[in-house]
Amino acid sequence: MSNQEQLTIEQIDRQAVNETIADIQTYLQIENDSRQHEAYTGAVTFIDSLYEQYTPDMPVADRMYGKLLGAVGLARAELRYGKDEFSPHIYGGSYEDQVIATYHHANHPRGFIANAFRYATAVNQRRPGTYDREAFIRIPVIGAYHDAIMGNGRGNDERQSARLATELMTKLGFTLLADTKTTVAIDATTWDDELKKQSVNEQKPHLEYQRLGAVPDLLPIFDRRGPYEGICVLIEDMSKRLHDQILTREAGALGMSLVGVTIDDCLQLVDQSPVLREKYGRMLAGQIPFYESFKPGDPDLDQYFPGRGDNIVLLREVSDAYNAGRLSAHDTLLVTREYMAKGGQGSFAGQDFKG
Repeated sequence: MSNQEQLTIEQIDRQAVNETIADIQTYLQIENDSRQHEAYTGAVTFIDSLYEQYTPDMPVADRMYGKLLGAVGLARAELRYGKDEFSPHIYGGSYEDQVIATYHHANHPRGFIANAFRYATAVNQRRPGTYDREAFIRIPVIGAYHDAIMGNGRGNDERQSARLATELMTKLGFTLLADTKTTVAIDATTWDDELKKQSVNEQKPHLEYQRLGAVPDLLPIFDRRGPYEGICVLIEDMSKRLHDQILTREAGALGMSLVGVTIDDCLQLVDQSPVLREKYGRMLAGQIPFYESFKPGDPDLDQYFPGRGDNIVLLREVSDAYNAGRLSAHDTLLVTREYMAKGGQGSFAGQDFKG
């Protein structure tokens, strides 16, 4: 039995959190590190722009907690997991190894934070006061840290990420004790594979915070980003144990390393391998029933952001074209990227698209 197996959950969580805090401290203590400086200042500017856009009357002093903690978390995500799908890093943990972050890079928590501002504002327009000043302070923290720790297994990652966030909140002086609302928000992002939904439970406390975690995490399902980001998820998932690390194994068989590659490189790799092409086709087709049956944390989400139906239409067109041989794997990425850029207008059905 390994040392990891002999530890209690409390000890495992403590170790994961301590290692991440030490990691953050290392980044912060490096002098003249242009990467850290650029990542942090960029994150501050990004968060501040969201406060200006959605809560312009919020006092500067209140914004500081969210900006400070959120920016540290976003900077760490960029340095640990990569900036975006064009510069993904490789990550691992006690369960996963050699996973390529084509989805869970720094742009994912950035998107989460922006999604949370959008969602909370939309809810407040219908139900004023649902999300108050403290909620908007917490949003950058919840978003920046909800996937701060990854590679230790579903459920473990979210629980440890929540603990990391609340510990940093107490160290900063925002709370005296572990912040329950932040914890339930991050915990709610955990995917329940048995119930096929996120872990939002209306019978548990702080339902609005549960939704403030779950909804932003998967909001792209309801707008034009969904199909493109879904492909980025598929590629990352193909490098995980859940799919026997098929992407990593096939890359090795073809003499290719996943270090330093882009999302485009990964889809072109799929096109080179019959095994990957077949696997990708099944996973792409599986996106359609997932979108159709997905139950969001907020049952009114289709009314707030009514884009899911258009995404299902596009996914069906792209999946059918790919599995009929009219699109390559890389073509599917280019088509969904164009769909995202054009605001989801138009159909690509039946096109002999050779991007």
